[in-house]
Amino acid sequence: MAPGAIGRGGQLTIEAARLLIANGGQISSGTFGAGDAGSLRVAVQDVEISGSSPIGPSGLFAPVETLATGKGGDLAIVADRLRIANGAQVAASTFGLGDAGDLTVQANAAQLIGTSPEGFTSGLFANVEEGATGNGGNLTLNLDRLQITDGAQVAVSTFGNGNAGALTVRAKDVEAIGISSIGSSGLVAASRAIGNGGKLTITTDRLRLIDGGQIATATGGSGNAGDLTITASESVELIGSTALGRSGLFSSAIVGTGDGGDLKVSTDRLVVKDGATISVSNFSSRNPSTPAGQGGAGNLNVNANFVLLDQQGILTAEAAAGERGNITLESGTILMRQGSAITTNAQGTATGGNITLNTDILAAFENSDITANAQQSFGGRVIIKARSILGTQFRSQPTAESDITASSALGAEFNGVVELNTPDVDPSQGLVELPSDVVDRSTQVAAVCRGSGGNEFVITGRGGLPEVPAQILRDGTIWEDLRLTQSGSQNLGARNPKFSPFQDSPPAPQSPIVEARGWIMNAKGEVTLVSQFPQSTPGLSHDSSAQCASSTQ
Repeated sequence: MAPGAIGRGGQLTIEAARLLIANGGQISSGTFGAGDAGSLRVAVQDVEISGSSPIGPSGLFAPVETLATGKGGDLAIVADRLRIANGAQVAASTFGLGDAGDLTVQANAAQLIGTSPEGFTSGLFANVEEGATGNGGNLTLNLDRLQITDGAQVAVSTFGNGNAGALTVRAKDVEAIGISSIGSSGLVAASRAIGNGGKLTITTDRLRLIDGGQIATATGGSGNAGDLTITASESVELIGSTALGRSGLFSSAIVGTGDGGDLKVSTDRLVVKDGATISVSNFSSRNPSTPAGQGGAGNLNVNANFVLLDQQGILTAEAAAGERGNITLESGTILMRQGSAITTNAQGTATGGNITLNTDILAAFENSDITANAQQSFGGRVIIKARSILGTQFRSQPTAESDITASSALGAEFNGVVELNTPDVDPSQGLVELPSDVVDRSTQVAAVCRGSGGNEFVITGRGGLPEVPAQILRDGTIWEDLRLTQSGSQNLGARNPKFSPFQDSPPAPQSPIVEARGWIMNAKGEVTLVSQFPQSTPGLSHDSSAQCASSTQ
């Protein structure tokens, strides 16, 4: 739309197998006046936009120009492959009074690479530019794979009075790697002036930020930062740091007076290592010596089955102002190693934030600390609920060991509270105390008969005898007479009628078994058990019952 025009602009559609825009070339659909701009739609299988010129970057644009009151048009790209490199840009922004349109990308793969010699950053943008009062549009990406490298960015920001739009990413894989001389690779939703920053939401299977790659919602002005929400079904990996800052997730309130947003991470596996961080603080990751922001810090919430903080991996909600800056972490296992930290320390007169950890196992080694300390106010609260806590313990002040502290530089009366809630386990519960006395074997045999030469008492197995003579015989061991009768075949048939050849004949009568009451020895020295004693000859027969009876009288 031309300056002063009040009519509505028309739609611009590009359909092709391949689209190449290079060396400062541009395709644009915008408004300079009161009329609304038309939309710009690109439906191309392979889109490549590269380079810039001294007057501007190559790209696709849907602007609301300076002083324009009309609404910007929507910009949509549908492609199999999108590549934006060397300072090229795709942008739907407002420089005027009118609101910007929305920017939408749907592709199997999108690759954003680097910057240009002229200082342009490659990427996708939906901004409220400096001096604009209109609101920014939303930026939505629906992809299989998103890769951002060498300082390229995806951003929804406000540099004016208008509020920034929301940034939403849905992809199977999201990866931001490296930096440029201008800044970090990544995704940003920021306020750098009066307007509020937008929300940033990422839903993915896997997220990786490496060598300075960052995802952030932030404020560097009086506007508030938006919330940052990450949902990764498989993993979130944050690795490394550079001279420009740490790799990580940020929802910060830096430089200005605006409040920081909340940061939420939900994943199966979270790894933060080699100096990477997750932060909702008032401090700059790029330059820690920069004066802290004066707005309130946001809150950090992490829900993960497994959390690894290694080699100075940090979760932080450090604040210089406000009453927020809390960390809540729920995980099956939290492992901290080699100088890693979970901290809500407060500077100046700010109160230390609270740390709440709910986990099965908390293990912290090699000077890895959990701290909610303060300088000129009260320390925060550290509440840990765990089945097991290994390698760390509460201490009143930080040490060279792995510590859990909530101290204040003002003294012990200003210290915070540390609560360690572990299951109450009584090691002696369920144990049986064994007797310390040696068993007297003489009490295990009933001395009914007096001892005499040649007597023996033998136990073989259970054999029908109780374990202790004073007890009755239990029914667990039953004595069975396995002797065969004179008619072995009749006995077999009685025990197993199915195989007996005499099933039709009644069994022959058997003589009853008579208990032996003594024994006799013949002239050959043979011993025979008998039920009736003949006229006994001393020395040739023994009746144990008679002898025992006589010995006990």
